[in-house]
Amino acid sequence: MSERVKWLILMLMFTCCLAKLDENLHFITKAPQEGYTWRLVTDGQGVTQLLLDKNYDIVDCNVTLGAPAKTAVRDLFREAVQSYSGAIIDQHMDDTDHDRYKRKCAKFLRDSKRIKYETTAPLYHERMRRERFRSTWPGTNWCGTGPAPPNSTLGKNNGTDSCCQQHKQCDDVVEGYQRTDYYQNMRPWRISHCDCDRQLYDCLAAVNTSVSYAVAFTYFHDFNPTCFERRRKEICTEHDDWFSCKKIEKVKVPTEKDNPTWPAFYPPHFTRPRQKTQEIVRPTQRARGF
Repeated sequence: MSERVKWLILMLMFTCCLAKLDENLHFITKAPQEGYTWRLVTDGQGVTQLLLDKNYDIVDCNVTLGAPAKTAVRDLFREAVQSYSGAIIDQHMDDTDHDRYKRKCAKFLRDSKRIKYETTAPLYHERMRRERFRSTWPGTNWCGTGPAPPNSTLGKNNGTDSCCQQHKQCDDVVEGYQRTDYYQNMRPWRISHCDCDRQLYDCLAAVNTSVSYAVAFTYFHDFNPTCFERRRKEICTEHDDWFSCKKIEKVKVPTEKDNPTWPAFYPPHFTRPRQKTQEIVRPTQRARGF
């Protein structure tokens, strides 16, 4: 029996194992964030993604079931081979109950709502801060983490809303848990290109109202999100039949970067434009929670 036939039989056995409900595939890889590990577990019917810190405590997680999970399972072996997000640490099959991982994730999501803001886990901060901006900001149609409105109508705070509209319509983004261009977004929310975030920063500063300040403070100070820039890195773009790297190219890969932090006072380096954007409503009090 030739080596190639043996290899095909091995791959067939591997595929059959994915369909067994009593066995799970563990795919573990180093995450882009330093000190974190990304663990993906599947039983062929569902997929659980876990982001673990250096002590192997859950920092973030996600459970996918139904049709999206089956699609993820089909792509799982290809992702393991081409490991876009980092070096593979481990990949194995065992009889661990996949439901146990789902219960762990569900418990983490429940506990994260009750955890104190002073916790030392950095991504706990980010999840809780996002909950404060979950809905649309009052007086706007575009400022918030919700979906874009069906039309282009601006809210009564039209200057601030226009900034958020431009930011939400940014073309260069990576959606939550999306893998694109050799990069894996490990968060459930999208990440924008740094140019889009800088444009939002400058736009809100130019509007210069209490509403634009509150929105900017929430996004850049409370959330303090990362953005990404495309930088050239050496990536294996082609593999041979035995999955060894056959071709290495320098390609532009999204690379995370910190955004500027909005200070607690009005930025002194921003000059007010001659024709400042006027808003219909300018509340005299700061937004609740700031």
